[in-house]
Amino acid sequence: SRCRRTPANLWMKWRTRMLSLAEMLLNYSKMTYFHPAMTGSLFGYMVGDAAGVPFDGKTREEMRKHPMKKGELIGYKCHNTPPGTWSGTSGLMLATMKSVMDQQNSLDADDLMKKYTDWYDNAKYTAFGKQLICDPAVESAIHAYKEGTRAHLCGMNCNAPDSCGALIRTLPLAFLNGSEDRTYAQIVSVAGLTNPADTNVLCCCIYAAIVRQILMGEMSKKWAIEEGIKSVGDRYSLAPLESTINSLRNPPRDNEERMTDSSAINTLQAALSSFLYTHNYEECILHAVNLGGNTSEVAALAGGLAGARYRVQGIPKNWLNALVDKDRVDKLVIKYTDYFYED
Repeated sequence: SRCRRTPANLWMKWRTRMLSLAEMLLNYSKMTYFHPAMTGSLFGYMVGDAAGVPFDGKTREEMRKHPMKKGELIGYKCHNTPPGTWSGTSGLMLATMKSVMDQQNSLDADDLMKKYTDWYDNAKYTAFGKQLICDPAVESAIHAYKEGTRAHLCGMNCNAPDSCGALIRTLPLAFLNGSEDRTYAQIVSVAGLTNPADTNVLCCCIYAAIVRQILMGEMSKKWAIEEGIKSVGDRYSLAPLESTINSLRNPPRDNEERMTDSSAINTLQAALSSFLYTHNYEECILHAVNLGGNTSEVAALAGGLAGARYRVQGIPKNWLNALVDKDRVDKLVIKYTDYFYED
């Protein structure tokens, strides 16, 4: 059970947080302190995606009858792919990582859209040389880009403005060097390529802020969520979206209010619920998948948080080793984390 918040406990909590912040600032130029959590987060994201792929679209009732169980990752079912197959949720994340490295810790809208188009048209950053699951907002933006629309305007006429197209590309941006103001500004610009609506952009910033709290060493999951939301609220007005913020700050324990759909707010709420109310990586992913709905996206986002919190060693080895094309994934993940880690 959790200890009482006596003055002594609060002092130790404050002191630990200040030491973590000081260490973060000392190492911020290359984020050496964050390296194990960064690696765990990226692998955790992709394993979560792979765990959710076979169950995509299943209803809550179907998942209650035939839930994902502890043990091996399964395959086939929904998309008829082998165990460990990751979807476009991870593919777009990998494309974003590659663009960040190519642009030397910066972001370029044209380079990002070119890489997303390469994923869509040429199956780059895919598990089997085959594009699997494409968010409708991302697809719309890619078509607009191919038709000559300027990169930063491609999301303006999207027919699915409340999809997760921006949210699923956010995780690598949480690792960017620089101030939080700069990081959030970059996340806003990247989110806008596909989903410029305020709610979507807000979800992206909050997700990244929570990840950053975990990277800084915040061990309390509840505090990581609270401080992440506060960090965004200190920079942007959250008053018009108060109900949205409250649903993220206090996600329902079993997410019973509605089945997880493909909206950004509902997906992030489900991911936070899975992370907050479980005790290890495997429990987190099982919870996320068994909610039903867009299981690959929810489990990926939850896995990114849980991977940062419990590190690579907390991910079941048989799940990690089951990732399709694991050697290529290993190289890209390690290259990305080392990019920020090496002097």
